[in-house]
Amino acid sequence: MATEIVNSIKRLDKRSFSDYNYLVTEINRSITDLAKQNTDAFRSNKSMDDYTFRSNTIDYVKNEYNKKLREFVNVFLWAGNEELIRNELSVNPNILKEISQQSYKYLEPLIEQSMSSGLNGPSGMHTAKVWQDHFNRNYNSGYYLKPKISKPKEKNEGCFVATFAYESYEHKNVVVLRNYRDEVMNDSVLGKSFINLYYKYSPGLVRFLDFIKFPKVVIKFILEIVISVISIKK
Repeated sequence: MATEIVNSIKRLDKRSFSDYNYLVTEINRSITDLAKQNTDAFRSNKSMDDYTFRSNTIDYVKNEYNKKLREFVNVFLWAGNEELIRNELSVNPNILKEISQQSYKYLEPLIEQSMSSGLNGPSGMHTAKVWQDHFNRNYNSGYYLKPKISKPKEKNEGCFVATFAYESYEHKNVVVLRNYRDEVMNDSVLGKSFINLYYKYSPGLVRFLDFIKFPKVVIKFILEIVISVISIKK
């Protein structure tokens, strides 16, 4: 039975909340039943050797459980990864309340019976407190309900040279070049390759041109030729 439980734990997908729930309910219950069977067996045959062997086996199972629980907590509830719990909220609006009310399931590792279980790292009780404090702060502040805000793009992204020359991201010629990039060049393999090379080298080129005080009027002249060609193609 212990082997079956471990195999079930290893098959769980750490990005699936239903698997997270399955771990803290069904698998947790199976491990509890296994420990109870060990206690009942000891009461029957009084063999300390058998009890110790089975206890060590159960501790191994609990260790696998705790490792998987840590994966779920990190993915769903830890800083930087909350988009998954927010996705879950769209289909299960009460899930945060459930985690809060049943934190003993979702946030508490199983305590191993071995005396050496806490010697190689924080104890299960300490880990549970850290996880619970983190969850409570986010839960009480409404953090999990807020959409994740992506880092805004630099205003001159993709238009480094043109923006440098015209000194404005919104200059009409910069807008023409930007639209041509998005609407034409981005639709072809060759165009995408050019865009990638441009992203890679143009920031350094702009810094160099600025350092040597390269005349912006020359860059404008070249860009206006490009814009004329674009207009003819249209």
